[in-house]
Amino acid sequence: MSFIEAIQTCLIKFMDFGGRASRSEFWWFALAIVLISVAIGFLSVPILRLGIFGLLVQPLLALLLFLPLSAAGYRRLHDIGWPGWPFLVPLGLTALSSRPAYFLMWFLGGDARPSSDLQFAVAQFVAILFMFSVWAALPAWGILAYFLSRPGVGEANAYGPPPSK
Repeated sequence: MSFIEAIQTCLIKFMDFGGRASRSEFWWFALAIVLISVAIGFLSVPILRLGIFGLLVQPLLALLLFLPLSAAGYRRLHDIGWPGWPFLVPLGLTALSSRPAYFLMWFLGGDARPSSDLQFAVAQFVAILFMFSVWAALPAWGILAYFLSRPGVGEANAYGPPPSK
């Protein structure tokens, strides 16, 4: 499957968590997401000058690509004969370690003097949870990448026939 075909397939099947996805389909789509993210990162400084619009571009893009990437990863694990749910573990850890944790820490008094001991304890717990999720997400992605790069089962399995491309 070519780069463009993989992107088209993953975007068309953005809600399809059944069936199987070839290695090329998943990895070309993952590469496209990385390239888009790098481009947005380089543009982030000029975009930030645009105020709230600039702050929403990268999270909005992440939300838009979350479902197609999840579906493609789910189908890719089906291709090697695994259930798709292990793909959600590093995704969850990554989501937990990004903006929601920062917002929650700020909201609970992480940047300012907490108004109570309970608020301070909750802010500290959120900070520990944030640090755990950051350090756990990296090896989880590495382990998952190993399994996502494995060759698929050549014949039909419990998740359907092999991908056509």
